[in-house]
Amino acid sequence: MKLINEDLNNEIIFEENKVNLLVVENKKKFVEFIQEIIKQINGNEGKFSLFDKNTELKIHNKVDIIKDIFDLDVNNKKILNKIYHELEELSIDSEFLLETKNMESNLLKYIYCLIEKYDYPLEIIEGLDLKEIFKLLSVKLSLCFSNKIEEILEYIDLVSRILKKEIFVLVNFHIFLEKDDIVALCRECFYKKIKLLFVENQKPDIINNEEKLFIIDNDLCEINLS
Repeated sequence: MKLINEDLNNEIIFEENKVNLLVVENKKKFVEFIQEIIKQINGNEGKFSLFDKNTELKIHNKVDIIKDIFDLDVNNKKILNKIYHELEELSIDSEFLLETKNMESNLLKYIYCLIEKYDYPLEIIEGLDLKEIFKLLSVKLSLCFSNKIEEILEYIDLVSRILKKEIFVLVNFHIFLEKDDIVALCRECFYKKIKLLFVENQKPDIINNEEKLFIIDNDLCEINLS
């Protein structure tokens, strides 16, 4: 796969067992780069294009971004909506269909009993939306982590498996994580065939063997050191 930005001469090419490290020293360009990728992850048009060989892919289908390692939400709206959708499909599978119908019938019977005892006339829509019931009961992922790198890896794994994301853009990770944590993160993602793009505002003191370095300096000159 390769990621192309219409303002850059160089392509960001994802290779097996390598991660891309993009250092954008120009702060204005750094902010613009991050805003642009977020916009397209949210489904809007923009300056980025993603290709697998000669086939163009939708960025919002394949790419996710972690902007803040201190604000990782495994129970965000996108993940929960996908979980609720899959639970709803499971509920009408042959294994659970009878129980689902019984539950709906018993719930409606209970609601009608309440309505009959109420002083004013009421009506209801009989079709039940199971997703609303899941929300009402606060169905969500229950996870615990012993350290930050474990939480990051779990988040990436969940988003990859549940939302089918293949590329993760990781913003300023080198500022907060030790070299050993960066290496562990890269190698775990290599094992799971997950592609990484580190985007930093300044060049890290240590560049790992797994990282292909590409710099956009303050004068917007492109330096490919991979």
